[in-house]
Amino acid sequence: MQVDLGIVPAETLRLFPQGSAERTMHGGVPDGAGHYHLNVSLRDASTKAPIGDAKVRVRVAQVGMSSITKDLEPVVINNAPSYGSYFRMHWKSNYRITVEIRRPGAKSPVQASFEHRTY
Repeated sequence: MQVDLGIVPAETLRLFPQGSAERTMHGGVPDGAGHYHLNVSLRDASTKAPIGDAKVRVRVAQVGMSSITKDLEPVVINNAPSYGSYFRMHWKSNYRITVEIRRPGAKSPVQASFEHRTY
C-alpha cells in the first residue's frame, strides 16, 4: 500500500470562497492560528488504484510533549477518495505523525510514520 500524507495550514484553506468544498469539509475550517488539515491518500501498491474503503486513524505527537489521536473522515479531493481532519500544531515544533490503516478483511492494521516540522 502507498500512503501519502499532505499537510496544509488552515490559513490557506480560508482563502477559498465561502461555501467551497475546501472551506466546508469536516465542519468548516477552524478559527484561530495553528490549525492544519492533515490528509491521507492511499493507493494499492501494484495497481495504483485509490483505496476508499479503509478506516484511518492518525496520532500527531509533538516530540517530547503531548499527542492527539483522531479518526480521519473520508473526503474526495481531485475526484479521488482520501481521509482527513484538522489538528492543532504549535509553530516551529517537531512532530511524529503515525497513520494506522484498517482495511475490511485485513488481519491487522498497517502503520506508517512521518516526521514533520511546522514553520
